[in-house]
Amino acid sequence: MELERNWERNWWNKARATPFIEQDAPGARAALKADAPALAEFELCHDAAMLEDAEFLEHLRASGVWGAQKKLPASPRLAYMAARTLTATHTATPQDILDAWGDALAKRQAAAPTDRTTLELLAFLYVQVRDRPRLAAMDLQGWRTLHLRPFAESYVVGRIIAGQPVDDELAQAFAEFPDSDILGKLRVQRAKDEDARRRALPAYVAAAFANVAAPHDGFGGLNGYMRLLAEGTSAK
Repeated sequence: MELERNWERNWWNKARATPFIEQDAPGARAALKADAPALAEFELCHDAAMLEDAEFLEHLRASGVWGAQKKLPASPRLAYMAARTLTATHTATPQDILDAWGDALAKRQAAAPTDRTTLELLAFLYVQVRDRPRLAAMDLQGWRTLHLRPFAESYVVGRIIAGQPVDDELAQAFAEFPDSDILGKLRVQRAKDEDARRRALPAYVAAAFANVAAPHDGFGGLNGYMRLLAEGTSAK
């Protein structure tokens, strides 16, 4: 339903695909009819897809998800959708959500380390409140357990910001994600000498243009990267 809520009509326009949402809803209701709590949470997910933010927030308050009770939904996806709407509308801050749900979310993630939705929600909240130690733990989990590139990138960058040793982690991350221009650039920037920098440059350029259908379009474009490669200078 989230995909259908933000349906890509073309490469620059998104809109709610109401017919698709309503086509899928009866099947979900039929599958969940014997589980009243799960069905109630599905209806809130459906509300998130179909209603404007103000109406969805009223439903969250009425159900006790937010407001006086602040009950963490059993559904990780509903928790994610609720937190997104609460922060986007400035109804609650990320710290407010952590104060209400943080411990329960951490326990949920520890019990289900492959639950990507809870992992991404915690990582988002930790980024927003600048809790680097807890973010590092989520990043490492997302990298080592789920093998997700954004978590590997965030983990390596976090170690650099914290002034921690990172050469081994950077090498391991780039070996797993050679298409990461972020990691490729860090290898160039952190090369110990000019010879090492020149060896790192071709991989950086290749990573920046790994997807020729959607090439990296930063400053200078392809010509800039090729000039950088030809000159053998540091990436800036």
